[in-house]
Amino acid sequence: MHERGAFAVQRRPPGSQIMESKKSWLRKDLDALRLQWDMLTFYERFEQLVAHVLSVVISIIILVSLWQLIRAVISLLVSDALNPLDHAVSKNFSRSKSTTHRYPDWM
Repeated sequence: MHERGAFAVQRRPPGSQIMESKKSWLRKDLDALRLQWDMLTFYERFEQLVAHVLSVVISIIILVSLWQLIRAVISLLVSDALNPLDHAVSKNFSRSKSTTHRYPDWM
């Protein structure tokens, strides 16, 4: 009786409870969004839609920029143009930072 009754213990994989709580958290948020969406006016819905679209566009721009930066740094590291272990490179970099303002050679 107890094996299939109200007091039965269900054995689950270790991470399944966490996944269920995440699913229920997401489901609760989506349900709340649906309820709020029904109560919004047309203009408020338009504002929400524009805000979400802008968020997605900005996220895409950030991801593309980050990808390009990673590719540029990797290509510099592979070509040894920027070797952090080379003391001559780091010495020249520290000298260029410590110099005072000088005019360019053409002046």
